Amino acid sequence: MTIFNGISRRWFLNVFCVIFIFLLLFEVVFSIVLSNTYYNSASQYMISRANITTQFFNKYSKTQYTEFYSGAIKLADDFTEKEKMEIQIVDLDGVVINSSVGYLPSDKVSSSDFKAAIWGETSSAMSINKENREKVLSVSAPLRDASGNVRAIARFVTSYEEITATLILFIGMSIVVSLLVLIMVFISGLYFLRSIVRPLAEVTSVANSISSGDLTHRVPNKYKYEVSELANSVNDMANELSQSEFIKNDFISSISHELRTPLTAIKGWSETMLGCDLSQEADMVSKGLTIINTETDRLKKMLDELLDFSKMQNQRLVLTKEVIDIGQVLIETVYIMKERANKEGIVLEFAIANELPMITGDKNRLKQVFLNIIDNSLKHSKEGQSISVTADFKDNIIIKIIDTGEGIPEALLPKVKEKFVKGDNSKKGSGLGLAIANEIIIGHGGKFEIDSVFGEGTTVTITFPSYTPETEI
Repeated sequence: MTIFNGISRRWFLNVFCVIFIFLLLFEVVFSIVLSNTYYNSASQYMISRANITTQFFNKYSKTQYTEFYSGAIKLADDFTEKEKMEIQIVDLDGVVINSSVGYLPSDKVSSSDFKAAIWGETSSAMSINKENREKVLSVSAPLRDASGNVRAIARFVTSYEEITATLILFIGMSIVVSLLVLIMVFISGLYFLRSIVRPLAEVTSVANSISSGDLTHRVPNKYKYEVSELANSVNDMANELSQSEFIKNDFISSISHELRTPLTAIKGWSETMLGCDLSQEADMVSKGLTIINTETDRLKKMLDELLDFSKMQNQRLVLTKEVIDIGQVLIETVYIMKERANKEGIVLEFAIANELPMITGDKNRLKQVFLNIIDNSLKHSKEGQSISVTADFKDNIIIKIIDTGEGIPEALLPKVKEKFVKGDNSKKGSGLGLAIANEIIIGHGGKFEIDSVFGEGTTVTITFPSYTPETEI
């Protein structure tokens, strides 16, 4: 997985580029604001300095021509901020008569600030030095004699390039800081993405292997936080699929054996009876027909369960509901199983409360549930043990089927209602009965609970809501 694919590319476009554009806009706005602020500050500072200097001079200036100009010249000579700016003493014709730098330009001054100062205003302007073509910022203020007449101009000048250089330095520093921020964002983002992308690539690789049918791969859980949870989920999924695959293969093997047994019996007894003399071996023929009938019923039951399972998987298990007497359905089921229980030496008894409420349900499907559960109890009970069927009403209809058989191992108990699960593979059955029963009970709005102690017995509890006139059928 390359750096600019998938999540990395999305992060680069949605996060890094946004931050880059934000910093770029910030730099543009910062540069404009800083330039305006800095130039205005420089201009205001020079105006302030010019006003202070000229006001002080004007306060103590002389009227006489010689004394006035000598004082103006001395003002330039004694200027204390020569490193920041130059002060020029300019006569009213624009001729520079003195400068704080000692150099007198040959060209006359004609900038707009000079012209405004002749009229008694302090003003600033940007202009080009005619001698060296340097851009300068200048502030001109009038110098007045004792009578208040403007006799000369104090012109403060500083290099615009120096101001610009200082601005470029500050802007450059801000650009460097922005670049460092971008680099830090990129490096931290790259590290963060790698901490996600690499584990995801590993998880994806394992998931692809699992989807291809290789259920031996697992994600090494060396990560943290949500990625660790994802790795655990994939590993749990692989474990469940492995278990399901094992159960499915075991089911196929088991059901193949279960189907082969009745078919073998049917075929064997059919061939035997074909060779029998009906007049002399009537008992043998009768026994064979009985076995064929029994095995056919068993085969039909397994095929019905497989068909029900197929419908359940495709959500086509249809329940034809009507108002029924659940107690009567339960009694009919017990009577059907009682003869078998007697033959096997198992006591099957029942106690059903009088006047149980009616329920809305599918009579045949509910009978299928009860037959399946009692059949399981008989399979896992021995001669001399007992099975008790009770039905009572306390807010809901509660049916219990309790046996004193071999019970269910604790590790298997949470899974007995899952498809393909058989408590004992030596017992006959498809492993689908309880899964189908659970779906039917849920379809009736009921609850199906199994409690068991291995070696002591099992209690199955089925709870149904009672019928009310408002209940829809």
